[in-house]
Amino acid sequence: MKGEAKTFVASLSVPEGYVRFTKDGTGAFSLSYPQTWSIGENSNPSVSVILIEPERDANFLTNLNVVVVSASQSIDEVFSQMTEDQMKEGMPADYRLIAKSKEKVNGKDCVKLVAAYSMPGNTIRQIQYIVVKEAASLYFITFSMDADRYQLEQSTMEKVMNSLEF
Repeated sequence: MKGEAKTFVASLSVPEGYVRFTKDGTGAFSLSYPQTWSIGENSNPSVSVILIEPERDANFLTNLNVVVVSASQSIDEVFSQMTEDQMKEGMPADYRLIAKSKEKVNGKDCVKLVAAYSMPGNTIRQIQYIVVKEAASLYFITFSMDADRYQLEQSTMEKVMNSLEF
């Protein structure tokens, strides 16, 4: 399941058609997201932000969420610990890890996980980037979408990840 390492190059400006989200304080970060998306309601204090695509004729809307946790782990430790069995916890029984790779996002080491699972009426594709910030914090940036939209959302995911700044 190892994939090729890929490097995202930082974009210092906000892409056309995107707006900037910034979280200050502990776990601070900023990223750009499509201006048509909205910030979702969030009752989970461990989730820094939920971003959701606009309503469309679909059972499942593409979304992204960011979770920040304090941890002193290297990217190699994160890579070795992110197993399919661990990722299945709290997920549907048919959860499967499709790919796992090490990448760079704006010069920061990260692990990229690609997974699939079912929800009533939908097959979901989940792409999660786990970014290590100064071996003190882990940023879990998770995109979830209907599997049929995976190729369509590639550009959006790359623009968001290219815009990530700490």
